Amino acid sequence: MPLVKKLIRVGKSSRAVIIPSEWLDYYEKQGLTVEAILMELNGEIKIRIPTEAEGKLINEADTKEGGD
Repeated sequence: MPLVKKLIRVGKSSRAVIIPSEWLDYYEKQGLTVEAILMELNGEIKIRIPTEAEGKLINEADTKEGGD
């Protein structure tokens, strides 16, 4: 059964999903540092932790854009 999370308004035109800190704690106890998430859109929305290779691509893109 899927977990239902509400969207909250952020600013004038954005929405956000808040995830429980326990979810992040779980992965950190597994030795993973969660710095980003990926959202897949394919008829449904899935949020997942990037693979190591995807994380490197995200970091490279941030570096090129001057992001955090």
